[in-house]
Amino acid sequence: AQNQVKKAYTEIEISDDADSGLFENFIKQLVSKYQAKLLNHIHDVDTDYADFLLQNEKLTLHRQTFTGISMFPTELGNANPQANELARQVGSQLKK
Repeated sequence: AQNQVKKAYTEIEISDDADSGLFENFIKQLVSKYQAKLLNHIHDVDTDYADFLLQNEKLTLHRQTFTGISMFPTELGNANPQANELARQVGSQLKK
């Protein structure tokens, strides 16, 4: 049996549709509905990253052509429990 590696941070799958228009819509929602501050937006051919400051925590919205759109704490494995919980809460709400 293979050992599955458990991530040390929370990653919430928001959509399996990697549409860039949908990704931009999520960015707008984070800024308007959640008063998140957009810190950084990196656009590449197959992927997009948007980093936000929300409730004093840094979160990343990620779009990848083959996997869809997800959210996780920017600090990844070094993220504190509050950042992980916030990613879970906000990512779940965006999913609806």
